[in-house]
Amino acid sequence: MLLLTLSGCGGSADSDTAGQDGLKVTEMISEYRAEAATLKLADGWQWPADKSFMAKTDDGHDVVYQRGFGRQAADRRWYCSWVGKALAGDTKSTGGALAEALKIRETYYYTTALQAESKTFFEDVLRRASLGDLGPIANDFQQNCDKESI
Repeated sequence: MLLLTLSGCGGSADSDTAGQDGLKVTEMISEYRAEAATLKLADGWQWPADKSFMAKTDDGHDVVYQRGFGRQAADRRWYCSWVGKALAGDTKSTGGALAEALKIRETYYYTTALQAESKTFFEDVLRRASLGDLGPIANDFQQNCDKESI
């Protein structure tokens, strides 16, 4: 089971301190949108509306996002879109879509956000996919990707 952490959404804070320790939802969305502007989703996928991002906790406190969360979330959505296309396509389109998905190694998500243990595991998933074994990448997709997630 692949658990890739996007744990940038942690706790709450007064809006006065959010800029010091993390990002308010509007700042995180700006970060997300800036990263998304550098990426092209596979056909059939779209970037979420700003209202999709949680701004308040259940008890009404502002959500504070870890710096970089927007970037890694955009990178991960982009990756999911291409893996989805690779898994759904015919042999010809699978290769191109998979090659695009494997470019995840060039993103902030892969180079900066992944912790060492997750990166080692994820690299094995990517390596196996590049060798034609789509089982692990399909499992990752099933567990961690859907068109409604950010």
